[in-house]
Amino acid sequence: MGQPPLHAEKFHIQGGDIVIPVLGPTGSGKSTFINHLLGTESMEVGHQTTSCTTEPCPGIIIPIPNFPNLRDRRLVILDTPGFDDTYTKDPVIVKNIADWLSQYRRKGASIGGVLYLHDISTRRFTSTPNKNLHTLCHICGDASLKRTIMVTTNWDSITNNVLSEREEEMKARHWNGIIEKGACVRRFLLGSSESAWDIINVLLRRADGPPGVLQIQEEMVDRGIGFQNTEAGGNLLRVAEKKREQERQQEKTFKKKSLCVVQ
Repeated sequence: MGQPPLHAEKFHIQGGDIVIPVLGPTGSGKSTFINHLLGTESMEVGHQTTSCTTEPCPGIIIPIPNFPNLRDRRLVILDTPGFDDTYTKDPVIVKNIADWLSQYRRKGASIGGVLYLHDISTRRFTSTPNKNLHTLCHICGDASLKRTIMVTTNWDSITNNVLSEREEEMKARHWNGIIEKGACVRRFLLGSSESAWDIINVLLRRADGPPGVLQIQEEMVDRGIGFQNTEAGGNLLRVAEKKREQERQQEKTFKKKSLCVVQ
């Protein structure tokens, strides 16, 4: 069903392409999910805390199954580097993704929707997942949240009852805002290609409607705004500068304490 992933120098965008970016933090299962769609082990899967996906990588599916009205179009599932990568900062990662999405916009490809993967076994919703959620919202914009699916992964990690309670808490406390704006939540069950396709089909049922455009595409392509001045880019750069300032202050405090000890 699927073709092997094509890297930037080999991949040519077509105007009728339906693009679905797969976003999320490192280790959330993006490459595993895409491999279930492609029916091959095309995307390298990591089992550590570092990301195997270092640049956006498209997987092509031709023909699109179960949708005769889309038979002349390609489905492009875009694997992306994970947020919170060990070696690459978020502003660099998101700019790389934004540049790819901008290319799709310029060539006339449409966004079929966005998948955001979240490891349901994660116990606490800390400041980092919260920052990632803001980044997702800034990439999509309110209008495209209707085409956004929060995909929960790693359901085989511990007992289902515990994870189901955690999922309900996520929907009620952390994702309630985007759910109210049209986003939905689906489970991806490891080892099930059917589970992966059920999620994709939610988006494909709407794919023959008006072409989808993400906020970051509209900002960078339609309005000509540089990444650093987009909502996503500007917010990430401010967060990064705040973190650097905190580190500088901590270093100053440490040096003062060291001087006091010496004296």
